[in-house]
Amino acid sequence: MKNTAVTFKQAKEKKEKLTMLTAYDYSTAKIIDEAGINGILVGDSLGMVCLGYEDTLSVTMEDMIHHTRAVARGTKNTLVVGDMPFMSYQTSVYDAVVNAGRLIKEGRAQAVKLEGGIEVCDKIEAIVKASIPVMAHIGLTPQSVNAFGGFKVQGKDEEAAKNLIEAALAVEKAGAFAVVLECVPAKLAAIITEKLSKLLNIKQGDKITIKNAEEKQAEVEVKGITKNYLMHYMYMSPECYKKIFGEEAQYNTLLAIEQNDIKESEEMENQLGKKILENKNISKVTFTSQTKSIFDDVMENMTFVVWILIISAGLLAFIVLYNLANVNISERIRELATIKVLGFYDNEVYDYIGRETIILTIIGILLGLISGYFLELFIIKTCELDILMFDTRISIWTYIYSASLTIFFTVIVSIVTYFALKKIDMIESLKSVE
Repeated sequence: MKNTAVTFKQAKEKKEKLTMLTAYDYSTAKIIDEAGINGILVGDSLGMVCLGYEDTLSVTMEDMIHHTRAVARGTKNTLVVGDMPFMSYQTSVYDAVVNAGRLIKEGRAQAVKLEGGIEVCDKIEAIVKASIPVMAHIGLTPQSVNAFGGFKVQGKDEEAAKNLIEAALAVEKAGAFAVVLECVPAKLAAIITEKLSKLLNIKQGDKITIKNAEEKQAEVEVKGITKNYLMHYMYMSPECYKKIFGEEAQYNTLLAIEQNDIKESEEMENQLGKKILENKNISKVTFTSQTKSIFDDVMENMTFVVWILIISAGLLAFIVLYNLANVNISERIRELATIKVLGFYDNEVYDYIGRETIILTIIGILLGLISGYFLELFIIKTCELDILMFDTRISIWTYIYSASLTIFFTVIVSIVTYFALKKIDMIESLKSVE
């Protein structure tokens, strides 16, 4: 069967394994083709293997076209992918399309490969639009050896691994029919949840002993810690499990996605559950919609309680500000009456008191936001259970709403204070005894 970019996609959909080798000449390509290998990559590594260069950076388009054409002449059914050399596509989208076209037209390749992730997605899209299949290449990209500081394994920490996943998804979305992962470590370690790491006092890089259902024990390294707000879990790839225990992982839980029409009907969910339970190999069926419904009810009650607390806090803030303003006026009544007698206008008298209120409000907001953050952490940590943890992140809008509410009450108190100052009886105030 003739291998193409389309057959590669079909194999992926059917979860069929594909084989691919590297070749630089007619004879090797002919042997590979007759062996039934699905694909041949004519890599720019030919610069070091065939041409004696120190790296792949010196390889030219002419070098790639020459060797790709030789490989293509030795194949009948194998997909030939030509590597795009350094600076043949990095400069512009136009150059990328032109040089990809040269590999197809002059080199007789059936697809091209280029290195890079998100930064080359625009080139991939343009080449695919030109009806040229593209194979992407992420991880250790030899053309970026100077940027990496040498040939180093990529994606070793959690952040780097996340970036690799994002890059793979980006190039796929851009139109790449396949992705080469070079020097990416196999998933041979476990990832545990944050709450579990705290309970067991485990940090990233530690080694832990685990056992399976057959009581077989094995030691694994904790490669990462992830958040999981309900229950404790350890995540491990099937490849890791097989390497550790020497056997295939046996799954005891399956996750299925309901159709929209089923989601909208509890009765249909029950019917589906009964139908599934007819299988003797299945002991329990749980719908996440039920759990979600219970969680939503709890959150509604909590939201109601939170609103009561917010309103109470707001009223308390208003009462405190109002009392402070009244006490301030009462204690300084003679002073205020004196400056009014001396000719101060009402606005000037208010500014005399108002500036103090504004300064105290600003200080109170700053201290309240800082102390509120640490108080929230304390409350959340106190409320957590061994199997439950809460998100401690606070939205910036929470700070804005809190500060705005305090400013609102300050404005109201300031208005009340202004009219209270206007009503000061200067003669009676001056008669009062200190």
